[in-house]
Amino acid sequence: MRPFLTLFLCCQLIPLVGPTNAANTAAEISEQNIGTWLAAAARGDKSLVLGALSLGADVNAKNKDGVTALIATSQQGHFQIAKLLLDMRADVNAKMNDGRTALIAASGRGHTTVVELLLSKGADIHAKSNEGVSALHVASEFGHAKTVEMLMAKGADVNSRRQGAENKGATPIMMASGNGHAGIAKILLVKGANVNATT
Repeated sequence: MRPFLTLFLCCQLIPLVGPTNAANTAAEISEQNIGTWLAAAARGDKSLVLGALSLGADVNAKNKDGVTALIATSQQGHFQIAKLLLDMRADVNAKMNDGRTALIAASGRGHTTVVELLLSKGADIHAKSNEGVSALHVASEFGHAKTVEMLMAKGADVNSRRQGAENKGATPIMMASGNGHAGIAKILLVKGANVNATT
């Protein structure tokens, strides 16, 4: 980040580093600044996000876990901030180190309006995390019926299988049923879920 952006973030958000703190390496300072930038996005603080962007913040900057501002704000359901970041050309399909995208993050929390926004901006509905988890998997697992319906309407794969070691081979209906979400299981059945699928 630019020096004046660092100053802006230090003054406007939480104190990051003092000018005489020699213990902080350039990498540590950069990581702290990115963390502060992501915190503003996650809180939905529009004025601070706009201020940081106006001073040259990298809209696609990632922290050590691969989290971008769009992923952070989508997970928290901040529609206006997500739209702002997308208008500033945030990468809608950026992935965290574990492979999760903004769409998966929003779907897991049931933020249907954000899910719809991300899809309208080109989010990959079939994207999966490193464990093979899709947006439909997490929406089904955590009981978000409206999000499930939205994803199904947009072409999500109702029989998509997880690929990781945990729940390997599980489909969305397995995730819904295993967590007691009978209503979502019914939605998935209507959409063609294979009830005979096994892990």
